[in-house]
Amino acid sequence: MAMDKTPPPPEYRALVERLHAAAPELVEKAMFGVPTVFAHGKPFVGSYGGGALFKLDPAGVEAALGLPGVELFDPSGKGRPMKAWVLVPLAEHRRWAELADAALAFSSR
Repeated sequence: MAMDKTPPPPEYRALVERLHAAAPELVEKAMFGVPTVFAHGKPFVGSYGGGALFKLDPAGVEAALGLPGVELFDPSGKGRPMKAWVLVPLAEHRRWAELADAALAFSSR
């Protein structure tokens, strides 16, 4: 998957606002050239290609991959996906809050 500069959709911005409302100490900055949210210096949520990225534990990754259109994130586009990061399409945005909560819990370990 080649790097995609698609701006984050409004649903992603709403997710970030929800996260900041619950935890104002979260920081948003670029990682892999895309908007990413960090907790305690660790990235856990991001936006890519009109979808959202989540860093999850192995069980969370497995469950997320069962959702339609979800795939492991491969920032290089060379068939070397990151095992803990999943890309969840906009079509599944109703699941983003749940996945973000799981990603935040995983990053807080």
